Amino acid sequence: MAPDAASGTRHNRGVLFVGRTHALSRLLAAVTDAADGQSRHVLVAGEAGMGKSMLVGVAVARAGLSLGWGTCAEAGRTPAFWPWSAALRRLLADVEPATAAELTRTDRAELTRLLPELASPGAAVDPEEPADTDAARLRLFDAVAGLLERLACERPALVVLDDLQWADESSLDLLEFVTQPVRPVPLVVVGMYRHDELSDQAARSLARTAVRGECLQLHGLSPGEVFDLVAGAVGADAAERWAVEVHRRTDGHPFLARQLAELLADPVQPAGVVPAAAQDLVARRMNRLAPACRELIEAAAVAGGEVSPDVLGEVSGVDVVTVAALVAEAAHAGVLVANAGAGPALFAHDLFRESIYLRLAAPQRMALHQRVTDALEHRHARGGAVEPAELARHSAAAVPLGSPERAVRWARAAAGAERDRLAFAEAAGHLARARQAIEDAGDASACGSLVDLLVEEADARARAGDPSGARARLEDAGRRAAALQDAERLGRVALGVQRLGARFAMRRDAVIGRLEAARRELGESGTVLEAQLAASLARELAHSVPEDRARAQPLSERAVALARRHDDPATLAACLLAHHDVLWTPGRSAERIALGREIADLAARTGDRERQAEGRLLAATALLEEGSAAFRAALTEYLHLAEGFGQPRHDYLALTRRGALALVDGRLDEAEKLIDEAGALGERIGEPDTENVRTGQLAELARARGERDRLRTVAAAAIRCWVGVPSHAHAVAAGLLARAGGPEDLDAARRALDTVIALDTWREDRSYLWSLFIGGMVSAAVRLDDEHLCAQLLTELQPHTGTCGVGGSLVCFVGSNAHWAGLAARALGRTEEAHRRLEEALVVHRRLGARTWEAESHLELAALGAAGSHVERAARLARELGLSGVLDRLPATQSVAPPQRSTGRVAELRRDGELWLIRYGTATAHLRDSKGLADLHTLLSRPGADVHVLELAGAGRAESDSGTVLDPTARAAYRHRLTELDQDLADARADHDIGRVQRLDDQRAALIAELGRATGLAGRPRRLGASTSERARKTVTSRLREAIRRIEMVVPELGAHLDRSVITGGMCRYEPTTDVVWRLSRDTVSGRE
Repeated sequence: MAPDAASGTRHNRGVLFVGRTHALSRLLAAVTDAADGQSRHVLVAGEAGMGKSMLVGVAVARAGLSLGWGTCAEAGRTPAFWPWSAALRRLLADVEPATAAELTRTDRAELTRLLPELASPGAAVDPEEPADTDAARLRLFDAVAGLLERLACERPALVVLDDLQWADESSLDLLEFVTQPVRPVPLVVVGMYRHDELSDQAARSLARTAVRGECLQLHGLSPGEVFDLVAGAVGADAAERWAVEVHRRTDGHPFLARQLAELLADPVQPAGVVPAAAQDLVARRMNRLAPACRELIEAAAVAGGEVSPDVLGEVSGVDVVTVAALVAEAAHAGVLVANAGAGPALFAHDLFRESIYLRLAAPQRMALHQRVTDALEHRHARGGAVEPAELARHSAAAVPLGSPERAVRWARAAAGAERDRLAFAEAAGHLARARQAIEDAGDASACGSLVDLLVEEADARARAGDPSGARARLEDAGRRAAALQDAERLGRVALGVQRLGARFAMRRDAVIGRLEAARRELGESGTVLEAQLAASLARELAHSVPEDRARAQPLSERAVALARRHDDPATLAACLLAHHDVLWTPGRSAERIALGREIADLAARTGDRERQAEGRLLAATALLEEGSAAFRAALTEYLHLAEGFGQPRHDYLALTRRGALALVDGRLDEAEKLIDEAGALGERIGEPDTENVRTGQLAELARARGERDRLRTVAAAAIRCWVGVPSHAHAVAAGLLARAGGPEDLDAARRALDTVIALDTWREDRSYLWSLFIGGMVSAAVRLDDEHLCAQLLTELQPHTGTCGVGGSLVCFVGSNAHWAGLAARALGRTEEAHRRLEEALVVHRRLGARTWEAESHLELAALGAAGSHVERAARLARELGLSGVLDRLPATQSVAPPQRSTGRVAELRRDGELWLIRYGTATAHLRDSKGLADLHTLLSRPGADVHVLELAGAGRAESDSGTVLDPTARAAYRHRLTELDQDLADARADHDIGRVQRLDDQRAALIAELGRATGLAGRPRRLGASTSERARKTVTSRLREAIRRIEMVVPELGAHLDRSVITGGMCRYEPTTDVVWRLSRDTVSGRE
């Protein structure tokens, strides 16, 4: 109803919309764009009461779209994803039930996490899959995005998320995910928040979201707009008298301006009296209400923003009919908003609720919280919908009245629900609230519960990326458990401390001491807890300084024996992990491959995806030590798992391993970026081993590039960083300085090497970093002509020439041990042995795709005067990869000989009708046509030449973004196929069918690798359309690898040659590792000429 500007009487209580012309036009423009099939998102920011909701409400009314509106509540009052759940419910309510069922059918298992009512009657939500592991968060986000797209296709949709300043981290992450791409559907997402109440985390998240959309910042109304507002509220006469004063006092704040204008125009008020704050406005309105109505409103303020009538009635001591009448009275006074039917009671503005709550005396608040808890429990017992987060908040606030056990119970329930949603920060918040309430109440009977809450909170904080907070909670828990003399709780605290990790090669006396004390208190109980403590202690000893490591093996063996006795797969996996780390010494990689695989298999059985990822990473590390190219498949599976957890620490670990893989591949610029990114993330989350890992990877980067200044800098950093293992630090520094090669560098290398020898521990130190310092010592000893040390090193290396050096759990690859043995043998004048070892190393480096190390092998063979094109290949690799050190060391007087026609074996790849003929030696096969075989044919016809992926793909102009690499249906099919493969593998292992196990393992690894290519950091779907070249690179790489795999199945030797010789990337190339003459048509031969 339009106001009557001519009258001076009090007007209707409907709110007049004034101003905001620009903001409204931008919102409506977004709606128009969406109607054309392109999703849009808009963020609306402003102080409380600035008119955000009214602006969006007007846009909603004019847009005519299907509306899903969700409102956030203050931290802890509602579960994670609450606004999304509300919005989705409203959107689904707008369609027919049968349509809603069809729209939710595809991802129903995931959507039930946010919409439990979608589950079939009596069904559990993923009861066998712990949702804080695997890529559950990605699946959930993808399911929500898919549902929104389907809803928008059914009917253009508008999603509104209000009060995002109170949003949980998980809701903000989902908002960022949903708005990240432009979706080809008529969908508008609008978020509203109070910019002056944002946490740092929420501000960062919303800033990232705003970059891809539009942000509207609402400020105070102009004097003219305030005049219109006051006129609409209390009439033109009052506006003439009060509008200037209202604008001056409120700075145009719409909510305060309206409320102030109403009071100023009230005839019962003395002239000139102007309330100073909104709280005074609320108090005045409350005073107009009957006592029973005030009591109900106070109960509603304690209960929260939306309160069910049955709960409100029980708290207030009235029936639901009386509740409805009292709500109507409060709505008439402008305090509550009346809902149709028996819906929840809502405050007209949350400022009202906050003001009313603050007016209550502390004892009154606590009593009301206790009554709300009782009412919610009764509702829950009746089968009504109650979120554990609500009960956790109210029961914690009522702890002083004597109910700590109830607060603990509901805090754990709420934390568990948040963990199921992968919302770890929120889980920690529920536990912390209950703990703080119990501490404040000083209840001595709850001391044991406090220890348990602290341990659980520490775990949640660690998963949320707050290790320092987790460590502080565990220290507190340890003190309390010791005071209680509770052996089991001391043990659980010790395990929590050990899980936080520590820097390698530093004394771990504090952690070790805590674990040993816990074991002494527990005694040889033979329990699962004893096995866990023994395993944790063994791991800490194995990763500590050398003198601690000898004590580790008996402990790990006892832990494994106890775990097998209890037939506890989860504990057995943890104990095998400890035993693996004890065996993490040179020459035992084959045993560790088996252990890593068993750990991963056990973890898969129990649904522990974190442990499964750890097992895959350890298996990948041991496979790389064995020189097996299968390390890539295991590493790809690890990365897919780790990036799907949505946890900062796993993101850090994945980044470091991607950096390691880039170093192996020779993608040095990319490796440096990944190292820096991982280092920054590690420092931000307090990861203890960040500097160790960074230094190890920078050392390998410096070795590869060979830049003298960088070599010197990293050498100094190694000595500064690895203070716990000085022999290791000085050995690595000696090798880097020897490579730098200047007179002062060689003097410093000699001093560092003498330090290692004087410490006299390098022979005994057999940690998993053995290869790093052995390689450094060989580099220095050879460059310094120390024949005595070279002879000693060659003796140490000879038992291990069939394996490779890997720093840590695939932190960095440091070459085949045969390479170092070859250098030492050459320094001793044993040329034939040196040549043999260096050739062995070259084969391994080619097989692994370790291109910077392949260049080193060619360089050292050239220095021996070996036959072949070693100089040419070393130079080509050095120029391509930016290896200035290799270029500097190329034999200056040796020219590159012109290539000669190859006399190698003849291979054939040519079309034969609708098939491809494959021939190698005496082996012949036919394969169905595929694009990958055609791509391979092109590369083979131009050996050694770079061919751009666009040429192979036949791509034209760049296309726009067309979605994700795998759509939801494809991802679901992949997941289904993985489940089938897991079952087939279990059957094959039970039948001891080794051949079938190997084939299924290969299929599974290929499938995991494809999923890895389709997902990025934190498991988010990779987008198509970033560029035509990027799409072509992925497509061509997949086609080529599939073609080579098919060839390997029918002609294994030829497939292995192609696997080593075909290089993929933005430019693809056939770089043969052995001489082969190719027949590519009936009368055309291709080869090195």
